[in-house]
Order: sequence, then structure tokens, then C-alpha cells
Amino acid sequence: MGLLDGIMGTLGQGGGGGQLVSMVTGFIQGHGGLEGLSQKFNGAGLGNIFQSWISKGPNLPVSGDQILKVFGEQDLGRLGQNLGLGAADAAGGLAQILPGLVDKLTPDGVPVSGGALESGIQNLVSGGIGKLFG
Repeated sequence: MGLLDGIMGTLGQGGGGGQLVSMVTGFIQGHGGLEGLSQKFNGAGLGNIFQSWISKGPNLPVSGDQILKVFGEQDLGRLGQNLGLGAADAAGGLAQILPGLVDKLTPDGVPVSGGALESGIQNLVSGGIGKLFG
């Protein structure tokens, strides 16, 4: 079971969206918000991938191994633990979710932060996780 499966299960249980919003928001804000994520990707030599998610062009894919390189096994282990997953499964799930999430949270290439970030994530969860891929 991957992170995406865990998230879909959480959303399907009703009332889990708020917990998911807190988890995702906490993870992003714990890494310095979208600006901090950009720095982490740049530091791992993957800045071009992150930048594609912000720009108006197509989102470049990212692999679970690349996500592990960016965040490290310890951080991903903590994230996965919230859903009963290992670090590798959390990395694979983030590889599926993060491009769409960052894309949707950077309208017109301008990152949102703070309350706007949490509100943006809440809107995505309320509208369905499928919005991250559309």
C-alpha cells in the first residue's frame, strides 16, 4: 500500500480530510514552505523538476528515489509512519502527489504560503484528490 492509497483511504473514511490537510501542510511547512521545498530540490540537483511544477508548462515527473534523495529516509519515514507506511512507500506516494500539489499551489507561478497554503490544500482535499492530477 502506497501513500496515495493511504490518502485515498483516509478521504474515503469521511472526516479524514482535515487530518490529511494538517499532515501535508505540516510536512510542507516543516521544510520551509514552497520556498524551502524549492531549496531542497535545488540542493539535490533537481531544481529543474521543481521549477517545472511552478511554471505554466508541463510538470516533469519525479521518482520515489529522487524524493528520497531530496528529503531523506528519516523525514519520509516520519511522514509514512502517520499512514502506517515505510519511507520508500511514502517517497513513491509523494512522487505521485507532489508535482500536482505544487502546481496547484503556485497559481501563475506565484507560491502561496501560510494560511493561503493551508486553505489551498483544504480546497484541493474538499474538491477531491483527483484535482492534483487534472
